[in-house]
Amino acid sequence: MAEDLITLKQHIEVQLASLKEIVNERDRLYLNNFKASEVAVAAALAGSEKAVNAAFLASEKAVLKAEQAQKEYNERSNEFRGQLDDQAKMLMPRAEADSRFLSIEEKIGSTQKFFDDQLRSLSSSRDQGTGRNESLDKSRQQNNWFVGLVVVIAVCVVETFFHWIK
Repeated sequence: MAEDLITLKQHIEVQLASLKEIVNERDRLYLNNFKASEVAVAAALAGSEKAVNAAFLASEKAVLKAEQAQKEYNERSNEFRGQLDDQAKMLMPRAEADSRFLSIEEKIGSTQKFFDDQLRSLSSSRDQGTGRNESLDKSRQQNNWFVGLVVVIAVCVVETFFHWIK
């Protein structure tokens, strides 16, 4: 029986040693797995940090490009507004144009009346007995009236042109 106890004791010690070996082996295995997980997590964090930095740089570039595009758009828009403002300054207001045209029409009317009076005067003097060179007088009267009308129209056009240039 004492021998059975020693054998049982040895058997238990062998089993305990075997269990200790298994536990130590598993401990090393878990430790290796834990270290591998740490390395994988560190690599994933480094990769995600690189991705975040790349995304941040790309967004900064996009913001800079958008700001530049907006700046260029604003410059073009301001140029267009300036052109419209310059154009508006150059245009003559309707009331002023109406008054100028009315003035020109009055000048033409008074000039036409003057030439009509002159023509009547010449016609009446011719009818009173100066019958010589009637066709020459009539031709001169028509030429004088036409020249006067052309001069009045030219003056009106030049005056309007110079006013619009201002």
